[in-house]
Amino acid sequence: MTVIAIISTLISSIALVGVAVSLVLQGRQLHASQIQASRATQVELIKVSIDNRELTSDIFNQDPGNYLKSAYVNLFIKHLEMGYSMKVISRKSVQVQTARLFSVSYPYEWWAGAREIYAVEASSKREREFFAIVDKMFHQASEQRRSGLNPTTAGEAPVPFAGSSGRGEDLGQPPLSLRLAKSCFEEGRANREVHSDES
Repeated sequence: MTVIAIISTLISSIALVGVAVSLVLQGRQLHASQIQASRATQVELIKVSIDNRELTSDIFNQDPGNYLKSAYVNLFIKHLEMGYSMKVISRKSVQVQTARLFSVSYPYEWWAGAREIYAVEASSKREREFFAIVDKMFHQASEQRRSGLNPTTAGEAPVPFAGSSGRGEDLGQPPLSLRLAKSCFEEGRANREVHSDES
């Protein structure tokens, strides 16, 4: 009876471990789904704002000419944040890509104004880690600028993209979020050209 009781206890323990692992995996999957849904909503908002840039500039007090650049940089940073949070983009990839991004004047200035919002929105451990990584690269870029070691101009040093492998190895293919953003920009530009021709 003792052996049977031990075996029964082991089986019960294994079953409980299996249930715990299943719950953890379900929680992660739910979190990933929530992130993806949030990003999809963000893309839709950007599509609306691209077609109504004057309205957006009035609401957020932003120059309409800079809105497309701002939206693009934000989507790029959000892509890195989501990939890092889901553990498909490495710390090193985030460091390399943001270092190149902040070597260009506009993204560097954009992060200076947006970093406080990212800090407040970082609710999970991975998101707080991501913010710390990006902000560290921003401060390194600041030091380089003060030392006169950053000769990059706005038309140079294109930023690489993390590929579908999630390790930043495939640098030739933009991520889905940026391809969506590009299509949104082109669609908005085409709509404006049509309205201009009609008028």
